[in-house]
Amino acid sequence: MLSKLTSAISVKQKLIDELSEKQRSAKRMTQQYDEQLNQLEQAIHQMQTRRDQELAKLSIYITPCPGKKWTDSTLGVALTNSNILL
Repeated sequence: MLSKLTSAISVKQKLIDELSEKQRSAKRMTQQYDEQLNQLEQAIHQMQTRRDQELAKLSIYITPCPGKKWTDSTLGVALTNSNILL
């Protein structure tokens, strides 16, 4: 009888230990996910800022005229106001 109780307690203790380890692992994974998500959000924000700065630089050189076609000498591409996003 005592050995059965000891065995049952031992099995339950192992299950508790496994559950605790799984919870710690899940918490670590959540923290890593959150860190990666924050890094990606920061990278996106930096890219958007750089994009906006470059577009601001381009807006100095590009003055849209309705319907007028011209060639951008640096790109060699015919542009119209419809495909210039400022």
